[in-house]
Amino acid sequence: MNGSNQPILFYSDVEFQKDKTVYYPNQNVNYKLHDGYKLNVEYLRVRDWRDWDIVDSAYSRTALVDGNTWFGTLGFLGKVNDDPNDATFYVLTNRHVEGSPNEFSGMLDSNLLQEKGNKVFTLAPDRIENSLERYYNVRTSGELNLGRGRRALTIKLLWSGVEQISKDGSIKNRGQDLTLFVVDLNRKLSEARAAGNMQIAWKIEHLMKKGNVNIDISYKKGGTMSVPNIREISALGWPGTLYAGSINRRPVSLGDDGNQSRVVVGVPYFNPYSQIFVGGGASGSGMYIGGDNYIATWTAGASNNTRKASQGYAYDNRNFNFFGVNWDNENPLKLKNYHSIASQIMRANLRFPEKYDLPWFFKEINE
Repeated sequence: MNGSNQPILFYSDVEFQKDKTVYYPNQNVNYKLHDGYKLNVEYLRVRDWRDWDIVDSAYSRTALVDGNTWFGTLGFLGKVNDDPNDATFYVLTNRHVEGSPNEFSGMLDSNLLQEKGNKVFTLAPDRIENSLERYYNVRTSGELNLGRGRRALTIKLLWSGVEQISKDGSIKNRGQDLTLFVVDLNRKLSEARAAGNMQIAWKIEHLMKKGNVNIDISYKKGGTMSVPNIREISALGWPGTLYAGSINRRPVSLGDDGNQSRVVVGVPYFNPYSQIFVGGGASGSGMYIGGDNYIATWTAGASNNTRKASQGYAYDNRNFNFFGVNWDNENPLKLKNYHSIASQIMRANLRFPEKYDLPWFFKEINE
C-alpha cells in the first residue's frame, strides 16, 4: 500500500525486471500477464528494488522541496568537485519550483552564485506512512528533513533557463523551465553524524560516493519514439503532495519538435494493471534510465477523457543545448550558447577554482 492508501496489486521480481540479457517473447503481449509481459508502468518499490540501478538513481538523488504551503521535487546531479570529503552538490529542478531573475545578467558577475535562504528539503525515504503502516512524518520528524525550523538551508543560484541561445546562435531569448543551484550539506552531514542520525548521514555519504549523474542523452541518441517499445525510465517525487514513484516502460512518446524534446509518460484510465500518480508536487523530479543516466526533468501533467500523463523536458534538442555539452567533441568554448549550464560552471571555476571543477559532462576534445 502506498501513501495514497491504495493497494498496489501487481508485483514483478526485480531480477526479471532488470535482466537485459534475456529476451522474453511475451514482454509486449499484454494478455500474457503471468508469462513474461512487462507492464507499461509499474509502481516504484524503493525497498524491494534498490539494487536495480534506475531505482537507486531515483531514490538516491531525489528530495522534497518543502515550501510550507506547496511541494516540489529536486534532483542531486552530483558534486561540484572531486574532493571525497566535500558534500557540496549541484541540484536541478524546475524554474517554477525554484525561481530566478528574468534576465540572465541577474546571474552574472557579482550575481554569480547569489545566495537564497530559508530553504527546506527532505531526502527521499525508503518507506512511507499509510493507514496500515506507521512511520515518521518525513516533513516534521527530522529523520530525513534538512532545514526545518531554525535549521533552514541556504542555496546558491548558478543557472536558470532564461535567455537561452540556440545552437546556431540565431535565437537568443528562449526560455526553459529549469533551474540549477548549489547546496552545501557539509554542516548537515556533521550534525547528523554527531546526533547519531544515520539516515541523513548515510544518504549524504551515499551521494558523495555515487559520483555525478551521466549527461549522455543527446537528441540524436534519444531519438523519436511513438510506437510500443521498452525504454525504462524511473521517476520519484511528491505528486499531489504524496510520495510516489514509477517505472515508465513504454513512454507515450519520446520526440523532438525542434524547440523542445519531450518524454511523455502515462497510462490510460482503463489500464487494469497499475496506477500512476501525477500532480503538483512532482515538478522537478529527475527522470533516469540505466547507467545512472539523466534523461529529462518531470515538468508538467495533463489529462483527458481517456488518459492521464506527465511530461519531462530533455536538456538537448535539435535547436538548443541547455547543458552546453560538446556532443561532437568540439571545443566547448566554441558553442554558441554562452548562457548554458556549462558556461556558468566555468565562470564559477574561474572565480573559485579551489571549489568548482570544470563540467564533468564535457566530452574529450578532438580538435
